[in-house]
Amino acid sequence: MAEKKDDSTSRDVLSSLIDFVEGPAEDALTEPIDAVRQELKDDGIDTTALKKFVRDQLRESRAATKLDRARSERAWLDSLRQRTVQIKREPGPALRQEVLAIIQGLAGAGQEVAQVYHRKFEQATDDDLLTLLDDIALLNAADKARED
Repeated sequence: MAEKKDDSTSRDVLSSLIDFVEGPAEDALTEPIDAVRQELKDDGIDTTALKKFVRDQLRESRAATKLDRARSERAWLDSLRQRTVQIKREPGPALRQEVLAIIQGLAGAGQEVAQVYHRKFEQATDDDLLTLLDDIALLNAADKARED
């Protein structure tokens, strides 16, 4: 007598057994949304509070990520500032000429930018100009570090 060959795999057999014991699996994606909401409500799950909780958690997570990124950037700039050689300049006409040359170099970046800086330059004190040059040195060092 010839044996009957069974083509079903063990996975099919196990799946059939699970379906027999538990019933066929429900697919929440194919269920009507009203039926899903009703089932959640019947189980005592408040979806409004749950959605608010998830939104709050996402908002907090995004804010924490932004804050971490800002702190990291600040730490990087602080370390760069410490490594940047601060050139000691004396206040006076030579300092103003140096800053004016830098401002005029900004004209390539955009006429509006150069005009704004030039207006500020005319009102700036020597201490302001020294701080401006330190900031320019830091920005140049940051650009160079990013390129490397």
